[in-house]
Amino acid sequence: MAKKRKVTRKKLLKEPDEFLTYSARLIQFTLEHKYHLLGALGGIILLVLIVTGIRYYSQQRSNKAFSLLEKSRIKYQTLLNESDPRKAFLEVEKDFEQILNKYSDKVGGKLARVTFANICYNGGNPDKAIALYEKALNDFDDPFYKDLILNGLGYAYEQKKAFEKAVEYFERIAAGTAPVLKSDALYNLGRLYAALGDVEKSKTAYQKIISEQPDSIYIDLVKEKAGK
Repeated sequence: MAKKRKVTRKKLLKEPDEFLTYSARLIQFTLEHKYHLLGALGGIILLVLIVTGIRYYSQQRSNKAFSLLEKSRIKYQTLLNESDPRKAFLEVEKDFEQILNKYSDKVGGKLARVTFANICYNGGNPDKAIALYEKALNDFDDPFYKDLILNGLGYAYEQKKAFEKAVEYFERIAAGTAPVLKSDALYNLGRLYAALGDVEKSKTAYQKIISEQPDSIYIDLVKEKAGK
Protein backbone atom coordinates (compact mmCIF):
# COMPACT_ATOMS: atom_id res chain seq x y z
CA MET A 1 0.00 0.00 0.00
CA ALA A 2 1.41 3.40 -1.05
CA LYS A 3 2.37 5.63 1.78
CA LYS A 4 0.42 8.88 1.88
CA ARG A 5 2.69 11.89 1.52
CA LYS A 6 2.49 14.49 4.26
CA VAL A 7 2.07 18.01 2.93
CA THR A 8 4.24 20.42 4.86
CA ARG A 9 3.00 23.76 6.18
CA LYS A 10 5.71 25.48 4.14
CA LYS A 11 4.34 23.99 0.93
CA LEU A 12 0.76 24.91 1.89
CA LEU A 13 1.79 28.50 2.38
CA LYS A 14 3.39 28.56 -1.05
CA GLU A 15 0.18 27.26 -2.78
CA PRO A 16 -2.58 29.84 -3.56
CA ASP A 17 -5.62 29.74 -1.28
CA GLU A 18 -8.61 28.28 -3.20
CA PHE A 19 -11.12 30.78 -1.77
CA LEU A 20 -8.86 33.76 -2.42
CA THR A 21 -8.18 32.53 -5.94
CA TYR A 22 -11.93 32.17 -6.63
CA SER A 23 -12.61 35.59 -5.12
CA ALA A 24 -9.94 37.17 -7.24
CA ARG A 25 -11.35 35.57 -10.35
CA LEU A 26 -14.87 36.74 -9.43
CA ILE A 27 -13.65 40.31 -8.95
CA GLN A 28 -11.80 40.17 -12.24
CA PHE A 29 -14.89 38.80 -14.00
CA THR A 30 -17.01 41.56 -12.47
CA LEU A 31 -14.62 44.26 -13.63
CA GLU A 32 -14.43 42.82 -17.14
CA HIS A 33 -18.23 42.41 -17.44
CA LYS A 34 -19.42 45.24 -15.24
CA TYR A 35 -21.58 46.85 -17.95
CA HIS A 36 -23.33 43.55 -18.72
CA LEU A 37 -23.92 42.90 -15.03
CA LEU A 38 -25.19 46.43 -14.42
CA GLY A 39 -27.49 46.01 -17.40
CA ALA A 40 -28.86 42.75 -16.00
CA LEU A 41 -29.31 44.32 -12.55
CA GLY A 42 -31.00 47.30 -14.16
CA GLY A 43 -33.34 44.90 -15.96
CA ILE A 44 -34.28 43.23 -12.66
CA ILE A 45 -34.88 46.59 -10.97
CA LEU A 46 -36.93 47.72 -13.96
CA LEU A 47 -39.02 44.54 -13.75
CA VAL A 48 -39.68 45.12 -10.02
CA LEU A 49 -40.67 48.72 -10.75
CA ILE A 50 -43.01 47.62 -13.54
CA VAL A 51 -44.72 45.01 -11.35
CA THR A 52 -45.02 47.49 -8.47
CA GLY A 53 -46.33 50.13 -10.85
CA ILE A 54 -48.94 47.78 -12.28
CA ARG A 55 -50.12 46.89 -8.78
CA TYR A 56 -50.26 50.54 -7.78
CA TYR A 57 -52.08 51.49 -10.98
CA SER A 58 -54.46 48.57 -10.52
CA GLN A 59 -55.17 49.66 -6.94
CA GLN A 60 -55.67 53.23 -8.08
CA ARG A 61 -58.15 52.03 -10.72
CA SER A 62 -59.97 49.93 -8.12
CA ASN A 63 -60.26 52.91 -5.80
CA LYS A 64 -61.46 55.08 -8.66
CA ALA A 65 -64.12 52.52 -9.60
CA PHE A 66 -65.48 52.44 -6.05
CA SER A 67 -65.37 56.22 -5.81
CA LEU A 68 -67.34 56.67 -9.04
CA LEU A 69 -69.81 53.96 -8.02
CA GLU A 70 -70.54 55.66 -4.69
CA LYS A 71 -70.83 59.06 -6.36
CA SER A 72 -73.27 57.71 -8.97
CA ARG A 73 -75.27 55.80 -6.36
CA ILE A 74 -75.73 58.92 -4.21
CA LYS A 75 -76.70 60.91 -7.30
CA TYR A 76 -79.33 58.29 -8.17
CA GLN A 77 -80.77 58.24 -4.64
CA THR A 78 -81.00 62.04 -4.63
CA LEU A 79 -82.75 62.06 -8.01
CA LEU A 80 -85.07 59.30 -6.86
CA ASN A 81 -86.22 61.49 -3.98
CA GLU A 82 -86.90 64.36 -6.38
CA SER A 83 -88.42 62.54 -9.36
CA ASP A 84 -89.66 59.14 -10.56
CA PRO A 85 -87.47 56.04 -11.14
CA ARG A 86 -87.61 56.44 -14.93
CA LYS A 87 -86.18 59.98 -14.87
CA ALA A 88 -83.59 59.02 -12.25
CA PHE A 89 -82.48 56.10 -14.44
CA LEU A 90 -82.05 58.37 -17.49
CA GLU A 91 -80.06 60.90 -15.48
CA VAL A 92 -77.47 58.38 -14.21
CA GLU A 93 -77.32 56.13 -17.27
CA LYS A 94 -74.19 57.77 -18.72
CA ASP A 95 -72.46 57.80 -15.32
CA PHE A 96 -72.82 54.05 -14.90
CA GLU A 97 -71.92 53.30 -18.50
CA GLN A 98 -68.70 55.28 -17.99
CA ILE A 99 -67.82 53.10 -14.99
CA LEU A 100 -68.59 49.91 -16.91
CA ASN A 101 -66.57 51.01 -19.95
CA LYS A 102 -63.46 51.80 -17.90
CA TYR A 103 -63.58 49.59 -14.81
CA SER A 104 -65.65 46.50 -15.62
CA ASP A 105 -62.70 44.28 -14.66
CA LYS A 106 -62.52 45.72 -11.14
CA VAL A 107 -64.71 44.76 -8.18
CA GLY A 108 -66.16 48.26 -8.11
CA GLY A 109 -67.06 47.93 -11.77
CA LYS A 110 -68.67 44.54 -11.22
CA LEU A 111 -70.75 45.89 -8.35
CA ALA A 112 -71.66 48.86 -10.55
CA ARG A 113 -73.02 46.43 -13.14
CA VAL A 114 -75.40 44.85 -10.62
CA THR A 115 -76.37 48.25 -9.17
CA PHE A 116 -77.10 49.65 -12.62
CA ALA A 117 -79.10 46.54 -13.51
CA ASN A 118 -81.32 47.24 -10.49
CA ILE A 119 -81.67 50.86 -11.60
CA CYS A 120 -82.63 49.75 -15.12
CA TYR A 121 -85.29 47.45 -13.68
CA ASN A 122 -86.68 50.19 -11.43
CA GLY A 123 -86.63 52.56 -14.40
CA GLY A 124 -88.81 50.26 -16.48
CA ASN A 125 -86.09 48.93 -18.78
CA PRO A 126 -86.14 45.15 -18.16
CA ASP A 127 -84.24 44.26 -21.35
CA LYS A 128 -81.22 46.32 -20.34
CA ALA A 129 -81.47 45.00 -16.80
CA ILE A 130 -81.48 41.41 -18.07
CA ALA A 131 -78.41 42.00 -20.26
CA LEU A 132 -76.51 43.44 -17.28
CA TYR A 133 -77.64 40.72 -14.86
CA GLU A 134 -76.60 37.97 -17.29
CA LYS A 135 -73.10 39.48 -17.59
CA ALA A 136 -72.93 39.87 -13.82
CA LEU A 137 -73.56 36.13 -13.32
CA ASN A 138 -69.97 35.53 -14.51
CA ASP A 139 -68.56 38.15 -12.15
CA PHE A 140 -69.31 36.46 -8.83
CA ASP A 141 -68.76 32.96 -7.44
CA ASP A 142 -70.30 33.51 -4.01
CA PRO A 143 -73.75 31.80 -3.80
CA PHE A 144 -75.30 34.82 -2.08
CA TYR A 145 -74.33 37.21 -4.89
CA LYS A 146 -75.37 34.63 -7.47
CA ASP A 147 -78.81 34.41 -5.85
CA LEU A 148 -79.14 38.21 -5.78
CA ILE A 149 -78.48 38.31 -9.52
CA LEU A 150 -80.84 35.40 -10.23
CA ASN A 151 -83.45 37.20 -8.15
CA GLY A 152 -82.99 40.31 -10.29
CA LEU A 153 -83.36 38.24 -13.46
CA GLY A 154 -86.56 36.70 -12.15
CA TYR A 155 -88.11 40.10 -11.43
CA ALA A 156 -86.93 41.53 -14.76
CA TYR A 157 -88.53 38.70 -16.74
CA GLU A 158 -91.69 39.08 -14.67
CA GLN A 159 -91.72 42.76 -15.61
CA LYS A 160 -91.70 41.62 -19.26
CA LYS A 161 -94.66 39.32 -18.48
CA ALA A 162 -92.41 36.36 -19.32
CA PHE A 163 -93.65 34.43 -16.28
CA GLU A 164 -92.33 31.02 -17.31
CA LYS A 165 -88.83 32.44 -17.76
CA ALA A 166 -89.09 34.23 -14.41
CA VAL A 167 -90.05 30.92 -12.78
CA GLU A 168 -86.81 29.34 -14.04
CA TYR A 169 -84.67 31.80 -12.11
CA PHE A 170 -86.70 31.67 -8.91
CA GLU A 171 -86.60 27.86 -9.09
CA ARG A 172 -82.80 28.00 -9.24
CA ILE A 173 -82.71 30.07 -6.05
CA ALA A 174 -85.18 27.76 -4.30
CA ALA A 175 -83.11 24.71 -5.28
CA GLY A 176 -79.80 26.29 -4.20
CA THR A 177 -77.87 26.00 -0.95
CA ALA A 178 -77.93 29.69 0.06
CA PRO A 179 -80.90 30.15 2.44
CA VAL A 180 -81.14 33.97 2.46
CA LEU A 181 -83.38 34.48 -0.58
CA LYS A 182 -85.02 31.06 -0.60
CA SER A 183 -88.15 32.25 1.22
CA ASP A 184 -88.57 35.13 -1.25
CA ALA A 185 -88.04 32.77 -4.17
CA LEU A 186 -90.68 30.34 -2.93
CA TYR A 187 -93.16 33.15 -2.38
CA ASN A 188 -92.51 34.48 -5.90
CA LEU A 189 -92.96 30.98 -7.30
CA GLY A 190 -96.29 30.73 -5.52
CA ARG A 191 -97.40 34.01 -7.10
CA LEU A 192 -96.14 33.19 -10.58
CA TYR A 193 -97.55 29.66 -10.67
CA ALA A 194 -100.91 31.13 -9.66
CA ALA A 195 -100.61 33.66 -12.50
CA LEU A 196 -99.84 30.78 -14.89
CA GLY A 197 -102.93 28.91 -13.66
CA ASP A 198 -101.01 26.09 -11.96
CA VAL A 199 -102.78 26.05 -8.60
CA GLU A 200 -101.12 22.87 -7.31
CA LYS A 201 -97.57 24.12 -7.88
CA SER A 202 -98.55 27.42 -6.34
CA LYS A 203 -99.79 25.68 -3.19
CA THR A 204 -96.68 23.47 -3.09
CA ALA A 205 -94.43 26.54 -3.14
CA TYR A 206 -96.38 28.15 -0.31
CA GLN A 207 -96.39 24.91 1.66
CA LYS A 208 -92.58 24.73 1.43
CA ILE A 209 -92.36 28.10 3.13
CA ILE A 210 -94.54 26.80 5.98
CA SER A 211 -92.52 23.59 6.40
CA GLU A 212 -89.00 24.81 5.55
CA GLN A 213 -89.05 28.54 6.34
CA PRO A 214 -91.18 28.96 9.50
CA ASP A 215 -89.49 32.30 10.32
CA SER A 216 -90.28 33.78 6.93
CA ILE A 217 -91.84 37.24 6.80
CA TYR A 218 -94.42 35.70 4.46
CA ILE A 219 -95.47 32.95 6.89
CA ASP A 220 -98.88 34.39 7.89
CA LEU A 221 -99.71 35.35 4.32
CA VAL A 222 -98.81 31.97 2.85
CA LYS A 223 -100.72 30.11 5.55
CA GLU A 224 -103.79 32.03 4.47
CA LYS A 225 -103.11 31.37 0.79
CA ALA A 226 -102.35 27.68 1.38
CA GLY A 227 -105.58 27.35 3.32
CA LYS A 228 -107.54 28.78 0.40
